[in-house]
Amino acid sequence: MRMNSENKNSWRQVLDDTAELLPCIVCEVDTELRLIWVNQLGLDTFRYSAKEYQNGIDVSQMFETEDRELALTNFARLISNEEFDAPNEYRLARRDGTFAWYQVRAARILRDGKVIGVRACLWDLTEKKLAEQRLAESEERFRRIFFQSPNGVALFRGDGTFVEGNISYQQMMGAGSASSRNAKDNATNKQLNLFSVVTVADAARAVLQRGAVIRNEASSVNVDVKGNTDNLYDWVITPLRFDGNPDAMLLFQIQDVTARVKEQQEKLDLANRIAKNAVEKASRLKARMLREQTFENMVAQSDAMKKIFALLPQMAQTDTTVLVVGESGTGKELVARAIHKSSPRANKPFVAINCGALPDTLLEAELFGYRAGAFTDAKKDKPGKFTQANGGVIFLDEIGDISQAMQVKLLRVLQEKVAEPLGATHSEKVDVKVVAATNKDLSQMVQTGAFRQDLFYRINVLKVTLPPLRERLSDVPLLCDHFVEKYNGRFSKEIEGVSKEALDVLLRHNYPGNIRELENIIEHAFIFCNMPTIHLNHLPEELAHANGRPASLPMEAVSAGVTGMDELEAAYIQSMLAKSGGNKTECARIMGIHKATLFRKIKKLGL
Repeated sequence: MRMNSENKNSWRQVLDDTAELLPCIVCEVDTELRLIWVNQLGLDTFRYSAKEYQNGIDVSQMFETEDRELALTNFARLISNEEFDAPNEYRLARRDGTFAWYQVRAARILRDGKVIGVRACLWDLTEKKLAEQRLAESEERFRRIFFQSPNGVALFRGDGTFVEGNISYQQMMGAGSASSRNAKDNATNKQLNLFSVVTVADAARAVLQRGAVIRNEASSVNVDVKGNTDNLYDWVITPLRFDGNPDAMLLFQIQDVTARVKEQQEKLDLANRIAKNAVEKASRLKARMLREQTFENMVAQSDAMKKIFALLPQMAQTDTTVLVVGESGTGKELVARAIHKSSPRANKPFVAINCGALPDTLLEAELFGYRAGAFTDAKKDKPGKFTQANGGVIFLDEIGDISQAMQVKLLRVLQEKVAEPLGATHSEKVDVKVVAATNKDLSQMVQTGAFRQDLFYRINVLKVTLPPLRERLSDVPLLCDHFVEKYNGRFSKEIEGVSKEALDVLLRHNYPGNIRELENIIEHAFIFCNMPTIHLNHLPEELAHANGRPASLPMEAVSAGVTGMDELEAAYIQSMLAKSGGNKTECARIMGIHKATLFRKIKKLGL
């Protein structure tokens, strides 16, 4: 189908707008590999200015020297082939000379049946490549330790058949060593059955099949390279898999302890410690590759929370008061604790108090303390929360619920850095960083006179606004994994995660209780789940029966594999409309585009 100029321009605009929304670099090059278009992420990543882009950039020079020939070959093949190019991985140079790994998927651009260039998507693989490199280096170090260990180490099958041995083992058994035996003898020794090397009684073999380790110190073995059966050896057989499995692997370690038994034993211990550390390091590296993004005890992958994560360390470095605003259950106290742990006050106390849970008389006593005799039941002095938090951080939750009278007293503490206990004759100096929190609109309360303006200005210097969970549903899968890991430890279970059907239901929920509600849902599921995965029937009944409600995210479109630009853009707009409750003005704000642009896209896509 031919498109007129206006339609082409409209399609070009849609393509450009959509490319700016994608989390990858999108670019176009001509047949000479000159860059003719790139989205803003590409400019920002490779650090080229708009002027340099306009003057023309030779993409071929951006490939690392060792990758350039392959890239040019693949480019030539793509130009002559109508099929989409298979994804390839290359190292590309940024403007400052540094290199980064990218997976590149490209397709030809045709105009009137003629190839005029190539359009490509570039996905950043740098962190993955670096992690793989570190993991490979760790595994290589472990293998080097295995082969170069001064102790004989070998691997056998459950029936005793030889699989692999390190250098020391082969020399000890006469395989591949510089002995007087011929090559045929060496080959025979290399294939020696484990149970012909050491004598293991039937009872001991049964113990091995049950998974236990057997060890025999200072004993003779049946084969020795020097033919000396008087040599003494220390040997251990460890089953790596058991339950009576005939394919189980047996790890055999043997050491000549004839001379200097103590010294050789110390070397064995050292080798074992090094091997254990290498295995643990490799395990930690794998775990780090899978770990969901975190900040202190908070986990999130949504852009809104990542921005907050970036701000909190800066807020923590000052003594300025921080106001945390958000609905109940959004994690306001977690933010306060994160600020405390990231601050220079991390080794000092963190004290939290819910201001809305106590009447004025009790709240004043809790905050400022009292002296013995201040009132009838005051038998002895009691320090207040401000005194307890001295040098550290105090968290004042639900500050919007305190009375006008208490607001005045709190203002004095914030302004003068002093607290006066009930019944005291003088004030006490306090050095605290204050983090206040509320789920109310304090600015509106100031206008109605319910909250003092001077106190509002005092606590509203640094502000953190936590979005409700319904506005960052992309964090739900990550939070589910976090809570699954938490409750696995508490319930002593090994649940792997949440099934797709259950996750779809969780993504449909509106979460009036926010993250606290989601955690309660997962805890409920753990009580009833005795399977590797949490399913619909493990969720609370009201959730399990809510499967017919419209999804908050276009999970069906995503799982169906939307490929066309129009389909992708339509699915994205539909998800944003669902998030904004059908309010197009709010939808445009979330998408970061003008309302008129949104109306134009809706009309064009027939939504």
